[in-house]
Amino acid sequence: MPKILVIDDDGIVRDALKTFLGRKGYEVFASADGPNGLLALKNSNPDLVILDRDLPHMTGSKVLEKIKEMVPGLPVIILTGFDDPRDADNYIRKGATLFLSKNLGLSMVGDEVDKITGISRPAPEKTSQRKIPKILCIDDDKTILEIIGKFLRVKNCHAVCTTDSLNALEILETERPDAVFLDMFMPEKNGIEVLIEIKRNYPQMPVIMITGNEDEELAKKCLEFGAFDYISKPVDFNKLATTLEACLLSLP
Repeated sequence: MPKILVIDDDGIVRDALKTFLGRKGYEVFASADGPNGLLALKNSNPDLVILDRDLPHMTGSKVLEKIKEMVPGLPVIILTGFDDPRDADNYIRKGATLFLSKNLGLSMVGDEVDKITGISRPAPEKTSQRKIPKILCIDDDKTILEIIGKFLRVKNCHAVCTTDSLNALEILETERPDAVFLDMFMPEKNGIEVLIEIKRNYPQMPVIMITGNEDEELAKKCLEFGAFDYISKPVDFNKLATTLEACLLSLP
């Protein structure tokens, strides 16, 4: 199978693409910045590169230029959260094969990778039914629950919403969700306490923390307790969509 190099400073995107493309049979390498990405290019000899536009230490444009100097014919997909058509034209002129927005979803990336690498796959059987993911949302703010519930339904997920942090484990046992959205601060029992209980009883359960911007350092601590990721309020739904997709791709 072809080898794919992912160069992106967003760990969620890197892990999601490694998981998703790995399940499709690709051998995937990943780097978090331009210089290490170019080093990985030399060492792994990939068949295609997926390159973020905004990178630390070296811009995506400069990395693309270096890639084209090193391996002129290598296909490069630019993957970015900023999908200005003028940027797309600029990158295509510089030799990029394709310019994709992260907002389209990572499954779209997989389809384009198949096209570029020439991999054909049988169409899914019409009779097969895809499981609808169930997401448990725990937040004492009913307005936030309503907004996130609507977002999840748009994303074809079944949302189970509750303000009851005291009985989170009982709700998990009853509902058997695929993932949990959990508010950091709630009056009866805070999110960290609930997170610790969930991970103790359901170690594989992905938990995405929802927190205020001023609590970012505390939110990062949640990662040490096993949280999958955290999203700050007011919720950036583009980031939430990417995080949700990565979370679902991580499921067995």
